[in-house]
Amino acid sequence: MEIYINSKWYLYDPTFHLVYDGYNYDNFCLPRNFYVFAKALNCHEFNVYSVNDEKKVGIRVLNNYDISEYKEPNYEMINLKALYFDENKNRIIK
Repeated sequence: MEIYINSKWYLYDPTFHLVYDGYNYDNFCLPRNFYVFAKALNCHEFNVYSVNDEKKVGIRVLNNYDISEYKEPNYEMINLKALYFDENKNRIIK
C-alpha cells in the first residue's frame, strides 16, 4: 500500500506490519521480490470490469515481463511490531 504523508511517499506492508521509508513511487520493484506491473486508482482504468477481463490483462502482462528487470530496492524498513512508546510518547524500538 502506498501512503503519501507530509509530501513524502511511504510503502506499507500490512501483512508483516512494515513501513518502508525512502520509498520511490516511480520504482515498480518492491521489497521481498514483488513487482508492480501497473498503477491506477481502480481496475477500470485498465478496462478490467470482470474476473475474465482481469485474467486476460494478467496473462498479457505476465507474458511480457522480464524477470531480469527486478532489482531489490534498498529502503529503510520500520517494523511496526517492534515499535513502542514510553509514557512521554518517545519512540522506543525493541
